[in-house]
Amino acid sequence: CDVVVHSAALSSAWAKHREFELANVVGTRNIIKAAVGAGTRRLVHISTPAVLSRFQHQYDLNEEVSIPGRHISAYGETKAQAERLVLQASDIETVILRPKAIYGPGDAALLPRIVDAALRGSLRVIGDGTTQTHLTHVDDVVQAVRLVIEHEAPSSIYHLAGPEPAELWKTIVEILERLGYPRPDGKIEVRTALLIGWVLERVWSVFSLSGEPPLTAYKVTVLGYSQTLDTTRAQAELGYQPRIGLRDGIQSVVSAWGSEQNAPGEPSDAVTIHSIPGSTPESRSAVEVEVNYAVCGTVYVPGWLIGDRGWRRAQVPVLVGILRHPTLGVILFDTGFGVARKAERALWWLLYGQLLRVHLSPLKNVLETAGVLIEEIAGVFISHFDPDHTGGLLELPDVPVYCSTAAWAEMRRFKSRNSIWRRNTGEALPPDLAARIHLFEAGPLGTETDLLGDGSLEAISLPGHQPGHMGLCFKEADGSEVLLCGDAVWTMKELRFKRWNSSLFVARNRRLAAASQVWLAEKAKKEPDLLIVPSHCADTMDLLIGGGWRSQVKSGRESVDVQRA
Repeated sequence: CDVVVHSAALSSAWAKHREFELANVVGTRNIIKAAVGAGTRRLVHISTPAVLSRFQHQYDLNEEVSIPGRHISAYGETKAQAERLVLQASDIETVILRPKAIYGPGDAALLPRIVDAALRGSLRVIGDGTTQTHLTHVDDVVQAVRLVIEHEAPSSIYHLAGPEPAELWKTIVEILERLGYPRPDGKIEVRTALLIGWVLERVWSVFSLSGEPPLTAYKVTVLGYSQTLDTTRAQAELGYQPRIGLRDGIQSVVSAWGSEQNAPGEPSDAVTIHSIPGSTPESRSAVEVEVNYAVCGTVYVPGWLIGDRGWRRAQVPVLVGILRHPTLGVILFDTGFGVARKAERALWWLLYGQLLRVHLSPLKNVLETAGVLIEEIAGVFISHFDPDHTGGLLELPDVPVYCSTAAWAEMRRFKSRNSIWRRNTGEALPPDLAARIHLFEAGPLGTETDLLGDGSLEAISLPGHQPGHMGLCFKEADGSEVLLCGDAVWTMKELRFKRWNSSLFVARNRRLAAASQVWLAEKAKKEPDLLIVPSHCADTMDLLIGGGWRSQVKSGRESVDVQRA
C-alpha cells in the first residue's frame, strides 16, 4: 500500500465524548500504526476547520492560525487531537487536509440535518442571517486528495474551500425551496441560541436522551458565526483550483437529493426534470387532456374531521384520476389503495383499516369499470407517498412513476426509520419502484413545473400535508382547466380555511399546509372557471360522477363497484 487516505470520523453535532474519542483519536492512532507497519509511504488525513472554531466570526483563516486551547465541541477537540497524532507520526509522510463544509451528492451530514429541522418546524435563522462561510463541493475535495497523492513533497497542512464564500442562510433557503421543504421559521440571536444549546446539552447528558438535541453549541457556531478559509497554499503548491461554483454545486445537490434516498441495493435511473417557474394559466398549451374520475374505495371518518358537525361518521371517497393524454396515453393521478397485499398483513393496516372501516377495490377492477384496461396505463403521477395514494402501484409493474424529489426522498428516509406507518407503507410498494421513478423539483408553494415541456401537464407545488406534495393541472377538451390537488385539502369546505380543520390536523407542517390552503382559496377566487378536485371530497365526487358511489360499497374490501357519469 503506497498511500492511505484516512477520511473515517465521527462527524456529528452530538455524541458522547468517549464515542468521539474512540472514532477520531483511537481510530486515527490505529490507522497510523497500521500504515507504518505496512510500509506505507504517505498518510493523507482528512480533518476539519472545526479544530480552529471559536465563538466569534473568523475570516480568511490560513494554515498558520493556531489551534485554540479550548474547543467549542467534542468533535473539534478530538479532531485536533487526531491532527497532533498525525503530525507527530514518524517513519511515514503525513498531510492534513481541512476542507470546509463538504457538500454535494452523497451528503449524509449537512443537508439531512437541515431538512429534518425544517420539517419539525424547528429551523431558525441563527443571528442576523448574514453568516458567511465557505462550502467545499465533494468533487473539489477529491481533486485535492488526488493532487496530494501525486505531489512529490507536499506541506503538512492545506486548507480547502470552494471558489467563493457563500451567504449561508440564503443558500440554505434556496436549497430548501427548490426541494419543496419549508423555509426557516423566524430568527434567534446567537447569544440566546448558545444559551439554549448549552441547556439542551446538559439535559441530554443528565437524562441520557437518545438522538441529538435540537440545538448545540457546535450547531450555533456553524450557523451563526462566519468562517472563511484562505486556500492560497493549496493553490500555489498543489495547483488546487476549485471547479464547482455555488450555483452548480446547489444544482448537483438538488438533482441528486431524491435518488440518493434509495435503500441499500436499490438501483435508480431516476431522471430529474427541472422546474420551469413563472408559468401562468394564459401560457399553458392548447394540448387537450381527457379526464375521468373513479372512486377506488372509501373510508368512514368522524364528521368533524372534514368540516361537518358532530361525531357522526361520514363516508369519504378515495380518488383516482384517469387522464388520456394525446402523446403519453393513459396516465393516472395517484392509484388509490389498490390491494396493497403486503400491507394488509401489517400492523398499520389492522389499525387503520378497522378504525376507519376501509373498503377498497383492486385497481384493475376500478379501471375496468371505468372502461380502461390496466395494461393501457402508461404512467402514474404521485402526489405524495401515503398508502391511499400509492397502494395500486403493486398492480402496475414496469410503469413509469413521476413524483417530486422531496416526496421521494421523504418516503425513502422514513422507510429506514423506526416508524410503523412509514415502514409498512414502504412494504406496500413495488420492490423495483426506485428504478422506475422519474423526479422533478418541487420548488416553493405554487411553483408550476411543466412536466413535458409543452404545457399540457403542470405539476404544482402544494407542500405541507407531506413534503414535496404536488397537484396536477391540465386543460380539458372543452377548454376548462382542472387542478387535481390531492390532499392539499381533503374537502372543498377547507378552502374557507380554519386553523384546525381537516388535513391541517395531521399535516407534517401545519404552517405550510395552511399556506397551501390559503393559496388554493385565492386561486379559486382568481380563476373561477378552474375546477379544483381534492382526493377525498364527497361533494365533488357527487358532482363529477354522481352520488351512486356512496351506496355501491358492498361488504368485503375488494368489491367496490365504481359508477361513472
